Amino acid sequence: AFCASPEGEPHCASGRVRILRLGEEEALGPIYSRFLASHLWRGETFFLQIDGHTDFRAGWDSALVRMARRTPSFPRSVLSNYPPEGSPASAAVWPRPTDAEERVERPAGGLCSFSYE
Repeated sequence: AFCASPEGEPHCASGRVRILRLGEEEALGPIYSRFLASHLWRGETFFLQIDGHTDFRAGWDSALVRMARRTPSFPRSVLSNYPPEGSPASAAVWPRPTDAEERVERPAGGLCSFSYE
């Protein structure tokens, strides 16, 4: 649908947007699906993986770039989030985040544990 739209077609045709669509029977769960999606990366500075039920607020892309650039590990930063459920039928527009909202330091969430070796 996005790549067939007037807004999306030029981006998809140029290769700037790559989409991997899988049915439930092919996906084999979210971990395997994200692994497959990671193979779409072609060395870009920024790479985004989302689920189909994600809603976006105005200015989400520039806000994420600013957040990533502020991390100590940039350009090898990972921003992770467990967003609230969205709906493809939603037409709600979220307001742009203010600079103050973007700069709020939040404690790390309990999405999963990690370790480095």
